[in-house]
Amino acid sequence: MRANFMNKLCVFLALAVSLPAAGLGAAFSKPLFLYEADPFVSFSPAIGYASDYSRALNREIRTGKHQGAALAFGYRYTSWSFELEVAYRTSEVNGHLYRGTDPHIGNLLSISEDARGTIKDTSLMFNAHYVFPTRHIWRPYAGGGIGFSRVALRDFQRTEAFTNSEARSSDSDIAPAFQLMVGMLFELAPETDLMIGYRYFGTGTINWDVHDYWDSSVDEDLKFSGTNVHLLEFGLRLNF
Repeated sequence: MRANFMNKLCVFLALAVSLPAAGLGAAFSKPLFLYEADPFVSFSPAIGYASDYSRALNREIRTGKHQGAALAFGYRYTSWSFELEVAYRTSEVNGHLYRGTDPHIGNLLSISEDARGTIKDTSLMFNAHYVFPTRHIWRPYAGGGIGFSRVALRDFQRTEAFTNSEARSSDSDIAPAFQLMVGMLFELAPETDLMIGYRYFGTGTINWDVHDYWDSSVDEDLKFSGTNVHLLEFGLRLNF
């Protein structure tokens, strides 16, 4: 009888442990957030204006039009959207400015020169958006994101003001990045939205090896202000 009681006790304890464990395992096999979330993918080309890349002391790389695109995958949960985004954008260099002292005669100078080259931003961002609910086919949204960006200066060429010779540099750096977005979603179909919005994208300071102003055979490790871009974007979001 004692053996029979022990067998029943063992069976009871095994069930008491295994059933809750199985229930908890099923409940947490996937985060609760994902049970009610709907996946989406978005693609948004953009065009805008990039601020100049300036060094606090004496150098400034001038840029103009900025263009590129972003691809994102994420989940919608009620009015919130969370996404992982990869973006690639470029700016054309259109000038170079030097402010400083002439080492030969000691005079203060401010020299503007022709320059060419490309600045390329490749970023990986985690974004969050809030979509304001309405009873219309249009819904405003606002959001932001943080991440990192690889900012590359490619084929930077300038014509030296005094010697008329060409000086060239290329380098890249990785900097923390952030962005802010506001815009509007327009429902084109039950699972397709048109996106029209404004985006500000910025990075931290950037270190580039750029040729010395007075001796282009020597590179200087210079710290420049980071990317500051204002963009107008148009895109599509496909909801699944």
